[in-house]
Amino acid sequence: MGKRKQHENGFALVEVLIALIILLIIVFAFVSLFSFSFSGVMSAGYSSDALYEAQQKMENALLDTTYLGDNAGEVVRTPNTINGIYGQELTVNIDYLDGNGNVRTVSLTTFLPDNM
Repeated sequence: MGKRKQHENGFALVEVLIALIILLIIVFAFVSLFSFSFSGVMSAGYSSDALYEAQQKMENALLDTTYLGDNAGEVVRTPNTINGIYGQELTVNIDYLDGNGNVRTVSLTTFLPDNM
């Protein structure tokens, strides 16, 4: 009958398939890592934009005592006393969507004494 060669060149089909499966696992791991990182960067950007908007509204509220923001509930003025000093607590709330589509809120609060 036929003789088998002792030293065959090349790879068997099973070896090639195992190598491809390992390569695909590595590629999918990196793709999901980049996707997660991109989502985090987008969320940080949206948060930064919302924080900037909240700072602008806080500055407007400090300059104009009648300013309540563009939407209901954005700027909340609450009478308050801290260490015997009467004044108003100013809170600015800005809602935004993060990278995953979830609604988040940036909130800034400060105290404005009456005698200013």
